[in-house]
Parts: sequence; structure tokens; C-alpha cells
Amino acid sequence: FLVRPTQSPTDDPPPEHTGQELVFVHAGTVELVYGERVVTLAAGDSAYFDASVGHQLRAVGGSPAEVLVVTTPAP
Repeated sequence: FLVRPTQSPTDDPPPEHTGQELVFVHAGTVELVYGERVVTLAAGDSAYFDASVGHQLRAVGGSPAEVLVVTTPAP
């Protein structure tokens, strides 16, 4: 699915779910919060991770961000 993260931080707890997740930044720049780590991803970058760890995306920079998210259930 396609996600358009906002620049506003959220007070909601980061989602956690079973399985794996792949995020691909199609446009803009985002921060991926994964557990205690913060990674900046630009257009063309991707991340693949265990989705049971809390994670969250936030747009950074002046351009709108679009991120393709692919999830797979746990085996």
C-alpha cells in the first residue's frame, strides 16, 4: 500500500505487528523510527525489518513524501 506520512509527530504508540515489513521511499525524505533507532531514508532508499518492533514513519524536508509499504505475515 502507499503511505503519505506527514511531518507532524504523533502521540500514538508506534505500531507493532507480526511478520516482516519492507518500506520503499518513492518520493521525498522520511525518518523511520525503529525501536530506539532513527534512520533517514530518501527517494530510492528502502528498509526491511521485523515488524514486531515498534516502528513509525515521518516526512522530513520540504517535499511531500510517498512510501510504498509491503507487509508479510509471520511464517
